[in-house]
Amino acid sequence: MMYAEKNDTPQKVLHAMQANRQRVKSLAIFNMENPQRAHPSTDAMLRHLQIGHYTFYVAAGVGEASEKKVMVYNISLAAALKLCETYSQESVIFIDMSSDDGYVSEQHWAWEASRLALELRHEEQKNVDAANDADYYTQISTQFNLEATIMEQVAGIYKLLSEKTDRIDVARLINESLDDRRTGYSKYMIRGKLYGRDFYC
Repeated sequence: MMYAEKNDTPQKVLHAMQANRQRVKSLAIFNMENPQRAHPSTDAMLRHLQIGHYTFYVAAGVGEASEKKVMVYNISLAAALKLCETYSQESVIFIDMSSDDGYVSEQHWAWEASRLALELRHEEQKNVDAANDADYYTQISTQFNLEATIMEQVAGIYKLLSEKTDRIDVARLINESLDDRRTGYSKYMIRGKLYGRDFYC
């Protein structure tokens, strides 16, 4: 992964950052457990993610009472909410990093009191001005007070997708995998090409 040098022009810095960041455009963070409510279907959700060729990471929370999280990369908001509903997850935080203007948005969704539907509890947008990719994701984690760091697997995703750039159009396929107008099977095949190490490309 290439970083822009500090003495590069702002345009070159922005271009270098966007070239890499287009590989991680969104992130959904699910609570895996909650002291008030058991989640018997969490294991089923992890199997769903594995079978569906999603790229994700299970992270421990900070502190003795903190919940574990499962972080799913490059997933659409609609798909994240569907997973939350289907597998009875307590809540989901959705981070959208797809904007080209430097702004990142966060949405926090949780069940309403009747538990009949998820509702948007909090939404905010912030400008993230960073010198390189590592600083960019660290700033997102800090600015939005994310308990689980989102840096753990970003480097691994970059490496995996970099290995495939000579065979597939990574940027185009990521956009298509986030397009909810596509069928589930189509998106499944796209994710397989992107993240499956042994998938035929």
